[in-house]
Amino acid sequence: MRIGINGLSIHGKSRRGGFWEYFYSLIKILEKVVQKEEIFVFINKKLREYFDNVENKNFKFVEIEIPEKISQYTEIFLLPFYLKKYKIKLLHFPTFAFPLYLKIPYIVTVHDLAFLKFKRNLGFHNTFYWRYIFRMGVRMASFIISVSENTKRVLKILWRIKGDKIKVIPSFSSLLISEKVEIDDSIIEKYGVKKPYFLFIGTLEPRKNLRNVLKAFLKVSEKVKDLNLLIIGQKGWEKEDLIKKIEENKDKVVWLSNIKGYELPAFYKNAIALLYPSLYEGFGLPILEAYKFLVPVITSNVSSLPEVAGKGALFVDPQNIEELEKNMIEIFYNTELREKLIQNQKEELMKYDYIKLGEKILSTYREVLLR
Repeated sequence: MRIGINGLSIHGKSRRGGFWEYFYSLIKILEKVVQKEEIFVFINKKLREYFDNVENKNFKFVEIEIPEKISQYTEIFLLPFYLKKYKIKLLHFPTFAFPLYLKIPYIVTVHDLAFLKFKRNLGFHNTFYWRYIFRMGVRMASFIISVSENTKRVLKILWRIKGDKIKVIPSFSSLLISEKVEIDDSIIEKYGVKKPYFLFIGTLEPRKNLRNVLKAFLKVSEKVKDLNLLIIGQKGWEKEDLIKKIEENKDKVVWLSNIKGYELPAFYKNAIALLYPSLYEGFGLPILEAYKFLVPVITSNVSSLPEVAGKGALFVDPQNIEELEKNMIEIFYNTELREKLIQNQKEELMKYDYIKLGEKILSTYREVLLR
């Protein structure tokens, strides 16, 4: 049984994003559970080196060069050729890019539908792709993997997709699936980050709600001496005013946009808490990553975030700056609350057995092939 996994839409610039984390972790998880199936991974040639340690002989990597700017449309016309060449019987699209009118069954993972809630000037080609091609591709899929119950609910309501066609399998990242993680505390000093600090992780774009985080932090910093804010994330859109505000407060706000993956654990471990009051998320990986390093979390009471965070976080209305400020002060001073949250986090993490998630994905492949 030959199964294909498409990673052609992932390029160098996107390698630090959630799609890369999901794609990379998917391969690493499946490597541990695949025994009989032949897995063909279609991948950008430049990223092949990151899978040199895959030892499962059932995995074959097909390296293809695709220009990043037109990758979505190149896949539409190019990928079917490779599917025929390697006699693929089922294809999984872990990211948002896929061709239409395939002659074989395919599964798509839907991470979120943020583009429907946060509209921006995408240009004609991208607007056409997201509004029409992506929607059509999801509706035509043989099966859909949703990373959260919330995303499944949105798919059912907005796109009228039947619930029995959607299976919820939580998202994952390389940090979460790693059994051992080395932490080098000297990295904090390397980047000039001063403790104590609150941590914010996310792209500089409106839905991540950094604007309100900055407002709340600046108010809290007036009451708590020598308090700092560390922002880790790449530039997004509508970020000019955010960058200006960061520059105006660079004595207590540090923005890092280009750290290495192995450096992230140190920033988690040494933080007072993770601030993650997004306006919308399809899942919310940083919450579970913070849990892994026993870091308290303040997050939003909207979209999938309560579902993911469970009892291990404090919840706020993401539009209520005063509420966010109040919870930041509470979590800073209240040791008992911090210990309670950390204990709850340990229980929440026990829900995620990544070997079982891999088996669940593999069983989904088999289920679709047997139809």
